[in-house]
Amino acid sequence: MRQAILYKAIVANYGTYLSRKDGKADRLDLVGQYLGDPTAIQKARHFRQSVIDDLSQSKIYLLDGRAANYVDSLRDEVQESDTGRAAADLAASYMREVEFPADLVWVEHDHRMLIADRARREGTNLPRHALEDAGLRGYLYDLRDPGALKVSLFRSDSDGGIIDPLIYLVFPRDPVRGEFLDTYDWRPHPHMFDLFAQKNTSQKDLQGMVNNELSHLTYDMVLGFVLFALLSSPENGIEREERDSLSPGERKTAAKFGKTWLTENLRSHVTIRIGKEGDAHLREQAARREFEREQAAGRHPPTEHWVSAHERRYKSGKIVMVRAHQRGTKPDRNIPTRVMGPRMHSPQ
Repeated sequence: MRQAILYKAIVANYGTYLSRKDGKADRLDLVGQYLGDPTAIQKARHFRQSVIDDLSQSKIYLLDGRAANYVDSLRDEVQESDTGRAAADLAASYMREVEFPADLVWVEHDHRMLIADRARREGTNLPRHALEDAGLRGYLYDLRDPGALKVSLFRSDSDGGIIDPLIYLVFPRDPVRGEFLDTYDWRPHPHMFDLFAQKNTSQKDLQGMVNNELSHLTYDMVLGFVLFALLSSPENGIEREERDSLSPGERKTAAKFGKTWLTENLRSHVTIRIGKEGDAHLREQAARREFEREQAAGRHPPTEHWVSAHERRYKSGKIVMVRAHQRGTKPDRNIPTRVMGPRMHSPQ
């Protein structure tokens, strides 16, 4: 099923929910349709109005499939040298080094496609259920508070159903130096906890859901930091295209039916695609990893090397003097070694 753009779907669904007096929700509103407690409904309305307001002010970036794969592959390379460091420490170090393009930033990608691309890069087979509930994901980075960064994860399922975030992360800054500290805290979105209380969800199950969202947030929000670093780099391997959120036809239809939450809050977004350098990087990385996998599996003969003169002794007592010589095969000069892209021409 082809999915809509997530931030547009969120504004459409949340706006519809807020416009109805009966409290009913759209079929794709996977949270709103189960809210029954008046207090939870009021909290949800407050949350959803604030999200619409935030998205209307955000700088919005949409990563297409290959761009998300490219950004994710760069994140892998950066984190290879940071193995063993705590997630909060890693996130804080990245945040200190990047320049955020705005105080409110939305970064969106197709997570279903990214899961498949990760498996291909790593040479692993996906379990049959791996893509069942995967859809789109969007991360909202909020820097308006000078004392902290707040990050929330929004997502849809494979059928386009919208899932409200359960929690959000808070990364505090040093009040004197202004740098991000090596720590973070999570805070609940109250209407979601009210919903699970209404469903009599056990504390153990609720904590499991919190831990699951924490793991996704702390891992994948780094995609945004890598993107921000690329945006501020002159040679970044990406191309960008800004376009209106609504086509003229969509805007006309929304106005006709009085959907002011669409016409007043959806402005524009920037689509990120990869350029020649980004494409070269992905091809280079694929070749390099395939080479490493083959070496690990023993399918490659030894690389060419020099063998010193030595004696070879046999059980029969025979001794043979072996002259110094070279053995093995010459390295494949087409295996790329640069950070950005393979060699475009064969070495002379």
